[in-house]
Amino acid sequence: MYSNSNKKNIDNQPCIDVIEGKLGVLALLDEESRLPSGTDQSFLTKLLSQLDNAKNKNVFKKPRFGNSAFTIAHYALDVTYEAEGFIEKNRDTVPDEHLALLAGTQNPFFKEVLDAALASSRQSETPGPGTPTFSDSGSTGSRRSSLIPDPGRSSLLQGGGSGKRPGAVAKKPTLGSIFKGSLISLMDTISVTNVHYIRCIKPNEAKRAWEFTPQQVLSQLRACGVLETIRISCAGYPTRWTYEEFAERYYMLVHSKNWNAQTKIKDLCHMILGVTIKDEDKFQAGLTKIFFRAGMLAYLEAQRSDKLNSLVTLVQKNVRRRLAVKRYKELRHATIRIQTWWRGIMARTLVQKIREEVSARRFQAAARRAVSPALH
Repeated sequence: MYSNSNKKNIDNQPCIDVIEGKLGVLALLDEESRLPSGTDQSFLTKLLSQLDNAKNKNVFKKPRFGNSAFTIAHYALDVTYEAEGFIEKNRDTVPDEHLALLAGTQNPFFKEVLDAALASSRQSETPGPGTPTFSDSGSTGSRRSSLIPDPGRSSLLQGGGSGKRPGAVAKKPTLGSIFKGSLISLMDTISVTNVHYIRCIKPNEAKRAWEFTPQQVLSQLRACGVLETIRISCAGYPTRWTYEEFAERYYMLVHSKNWNAQTKIKDLCHMILGVTIKDEDKFQAGLTKIFFRAGMLAYLEAQRSDKLNSLVTLVQKNVRRRLAVKRYKELRHATIRIQTWWRGIMARTLVQKIREEVSARRFQAAARRAVSPALH
């Protein structure tokens, strides 16, 4: 839908290959652990001879000082491992005699747990289709009868059923092979589910409430890949809208005189983008969706809010004007009625006064005419 070839993202696959590849750290560790004369120094020598090359120069490194360690460049940072004790710890599995002793317990809780584990172990004796197998040769012949439920042991038991030669001696799995089997089982489970990750961050070493150590939290966020995920998301087009959703939400950013009900949705969306976003690198138009770079959604929402505020102000202005005109007309009509009523009263008072004056003059004239002959 869009290209982002100029951004370089971190690929952790070389580090994974060094650790669990066919000739990786775990495979070489298992091989050396199964040799009676295997030592930590011989294990380190095999590591250096197999992994210290130009292909792995950025992942596997030999320390400048000392001959008993090796360095692996993990995602978060480089980690230096001391080879001393690797072989002994990798061989440190639970003996079958101990497991048999636990199986004879009279404790009801232990019996319930071990019975469930035994049933799980028996089911794993029959390999099914799609059973994961290991690339290293040491784990393909494992047939350990373990009573402890462990996904790694189950994978080892399933993987060793089909390739075992007649008369071959069963080899006990090492901790490394059990761990690798657990990872394979986990990946099989993840591949058939919808995964949602929850990152647990430790705020301080003392485990106290309301205490926050910024540098410690930052290092955990970086090691968990949260910062890199955010960087990748910001470098690409993290926000995406269908044309219908985009047009429905931002149609008010284009004046209604430029479009009507017959306008196509894509044409309306392009008109909106042409008016609002001048930099074409900030978005990409796909077949069914529009992709936006980080920050564009907030920018569009700000423009939408400003436009809605201006439209609301315009509506308020017109409504208030209409209410004011209506109120003015009502007041004017009431004022005219009051003025008419009052002027009527004043006119009637004036007429009454004029009538009284006329009547008085007439009376005076009549009285004078009556008095005038008597005087002569």
